Amino acid sequence: MASRPKVSVIVRVGDHRASLDRSLGSVFDQTLAADAIEVVAVDDGSTDGSGRRLDRLAASRPGMRVVHQPASGGPGAPRNAGLQLATGEYVIFLEPEDRLGEDALARMTRLADFHGTDVVVGQCAGAGTREPRLARDFGYTTVLESPFLYDTLTPYKLFRMSLVDRLGLRFVEGMAAYEHHLFTARAYFGASGVSVLAGYDCYRFGEGVPRPQDVDEDSRCWPFIAEVMSFVGERLPPGPLRDTLMRRHFREEIFPRFGDRYLAASEIDRAIARHSAGRLVRDWYTPDVDAAFGPRSRLVACCLGRGLAAALDEITACGAEGDRPPAVVDKDRAYSAYPLFRDPAGGIPDEYYDVTDRLRLDARPDALGWHGDTLVVEGTAAISEIDLAEQRVNLLLLAEEDPSVEHRLPGRLDPTGRFTVEVGPAAWETLGPGRWKAYAEVRAQKIVHTRRLVFADPRPGAAARLGHEGTTVAARVDRRTRALSLDVTATRLPALLHVDEVGRAAAGRLGVVAHVPAALADGHPVHARAELVRRGTGECRWIPATTVRRTGRVEIDVKLDLRECGTGRWDPTLELVVGGVVLRARIPAPDEEPPGPVHLFPLRRARPYRTVRGGLSVEVRKAKTVERLGRALSHCRS
Repeated sequence: MASRPKVSVIVRVGDHRASLDRSLGSVFDQTLAADAIEVVAVDDGSTDGSGRRLDRLAASRPGMRVVHQPASGGPGAPRNAGLQLATGEYVIFLEPEDRLGEDALARMTRLADFHGTDVVVGQCAGAGTREPRLARDFGYTTVLESPFLYDTLTPYKLFRMSLVDRLGLRFVEGMAAYEHHLFTARAYFGASGVSVLAGYDCYRFGEGVPRPQDVDEDSRCWPFIAEVMSFVGERLPPGPLRDTLMRRHFREEIFPRFGDRYLAASEIDRAIARHSAGRLVRDWYTPDVDAAFGPRSRLVACCLGRGLAAALDEITACGAEGDRPPAVVDKDRAYSAYPLFRDPAGGIPDEYYDVTDRLRLDARPDALGWHGDTLVVEGTAAISEIDLAEQRVNLLLLAEEDPSVEHRLPGRLDPTGRFTVEVGPAAWETLGPGRWKAYAEVRAQKIVHTRRLVFADPRPGAAARLGHEGTTVAARVDRRTRALSLDVTATRLPALLHVDEVGRAAAGRLGVVAHVPAALADGHPVHARAELVRRGTGECRWIPATTVRRTGRVEIDVKLDLRECGTGRWDPTLELVVGGVVLRARIPAPDEEPPGPVHLFPLRRARPYRTVRGGLSVEVRKAKTVERLGRALSHCRS
């Protein structure tokens, strides 16, 4: 006696000759053993030679059976005929435009065997799919534990045949759509468990193929939608779980029917739709279901539930949910300006138009840099659905150590949604020491949304500059999160001081020209002087320096007077006084080689050089002629 097939693949075939070989080929090429697979092909009144092709294939394949029947007007009857003939331990349904992944049957049956589950939901793929993408595998779960399963009611799953027989599962016949909803819903609720295979594309939809849900069945669909919703409602008590499952029907079957198809339908079909959908709204459309939808869907539900036919026509003509009109802002609330908003004749409360809780701030910086004395932050920022002309933008800065301490800097928002915020010297002076996290704050009347400013890609911050009262100010972009912060820290002058030039000056002086990047307000006092310190003795000499404020920098010019310096090594240090704060730094050597010796009177010379640590030093020693003369005299005495 022949062993029972592991799985029966039921294929209902109409005029599908063009795709038939490819579809069935995906079954014949399975990694599961050929003798473990039974193919039941039901020719549902084909006229393009598909039936003859099925017969030829079956003649050479012992595990394939073909049934011919008159066209039934939908997939339900041929699938039911296939179920009558199927003998496999499991059954799966395949459309003749689609394919199975080559390892699908082996993986799905193995998963069901191991966990003892009655249904296996595999990943679906392909351009024609409307199936939700499964996030992860589940060995064992149920529709009550994982209500996301209910989002996929298509029959393209693996079902244990004993479950089908025990529940008497069959498809609705004569319908081109919705024939499978109750079949799958009953299977979910009656199964001992459900497995999910997300990591492999089990079912692959053909491209450009109309799905059953695309077919117009407006006047006939309502009893079947109502039946499956009642089935769920009878098995679950009122509450979040039942609302989650009911929400799927309003999203997928009910609200989409009130669009162009509704407006183009006959008055009789429109009346049927209003009456049927109105009952479903009154029975199952709870406040928690309502909370998941946008204003258009809520308004449709309101009109259906209250029998407002004329208002429904006006709102339906406004397009899809994503095409809603700009919001009207009234103090701290925002409303989509759909027809009949605040029209006494409409009789629709404001709450159905309210989109305040659905507003989203999209904010993204994309440019950062110093422009003169000012740090400029640029990017895009806008609250969704509100006219840009009503929006204002600020840079909100929150102290990292104490977020209750905050500062706001006004920005500009142009008609395209691009913002510009300038952080000038006066703004820096308001910030205390520490790190300040940067946020975009966008306002429309009393509606306020904030969002952390995070760059889309890694980038350097804006280089540090000298700030007021001797602080250092800088913009920092976190390497990991790419979030923007402004830093105000105690200044380390060596990190800011840049030497531009070192050269010989007149009359035994060494000229040093340097600068410090700065973000200081006009008129902010900066004083400078230099100190020459003789190594080993501590002897020092103070030398005045001049400072000049330029845009974005302080320039320092000092003439190191070496004429009174005795022999030895002298280290120059620069001292800046900014707002009463004294900053000191060893003067670094320039990038190029220091200049040649400076000749001093009497008979000495000063040689600038770079130290091992990159600092500038000056060695003062006797002139070479004096040194040679001294060595000669010493030799004569000896």
